[in-house]
Amino acid sequence: MQYDIDSVSREFRINMENLCSLYRIYIKEFQNYFTQIDKLPINNDWNKIQTLIHKIKGMSENLKVLDVYNEAKIIDDLIWENKFEDILEKIKALKITFFDAQKNIIKAFEDKGMVIYR
Repeated sequence: MQYDIDSVSREFRINMENLCSLYRIYIKEFQNYFTQIDKLPINNDWNKIQTLIHKIKGMSENLKVLDVYNEAKIIDDLIWENKFEDILEKIKALKITFFDAQKNIIKAFEDKGMVIYR
């Protein structure tokens, strides 16, 4: 998926440097969330997983990373419905979607001469 960071910048009414900082935080936070999630399924701590997924969903929607949002929403809905059997596979799919999004977001900023990672 391609990300239209220009429209996000206009919608938020912020410059590209600040938007780049927001996406930098987004990526770092997600890496932290996935690390936490990876430790949890052993104990099946669905409440903690749901909290992290809810954060992922909200941040993704706010920054218009809608492919990640859609994957997170599926997981969030499954947890609300107490349908836990497929969640670990859905989390794997969410990670793949996130890492693809991360690559595309980084490229979108690189195309503008900006670097997310320093």
